[in-house]
Amino acid sequence: VKTGVFILPKFIPSELGDLIRRMLTVDPRERITISEIKNHTWITKSRVIDWPRLSINQTLQQPIPLDRIDEDIINNLRMLGWEYYELIESLSSNEKTMPKVFYHLLEERIQTPTSVLYQTKSPPVDIPAPLN
Repeated sequence: VKTGVFILPKFIPSELGDLIRRMLTVDPRERITISEIKNHTWITKSRVIDWPRLSINQTLQQPIPLDRIDEDIINNLRMLGWEYYELIESLSSNEKTMPKVFYHLLEERIQTPTSVLYQTKSPPVDIPAPLN
């Protein structure tokens, strides 16, 4: 991920894959912005998200206390290419870092019930039975 080389699993929907690729763009000037993420097709059509009340800037500037760091999330981030000590240093700093972004996204995903993650914003449509 740090070098821009990664493989998305085949089960990832194409719109979600596009969002992930744009979020993982190595050059920060070309990377998708938070505003663009909020308006991305996958977010607007496929998911219900309650955006955090604390601004993303405030969240990313706050260090994550070492006793609160989830080892499962650390292990997932290590699979993306970060080293353990690099992650700990990044997460416990006052700086905005990509590991913090991914940590908070994974933490939010773990805390959100699956039934909420995959709801659509439009109600289901009743399809009339064929006329015989």
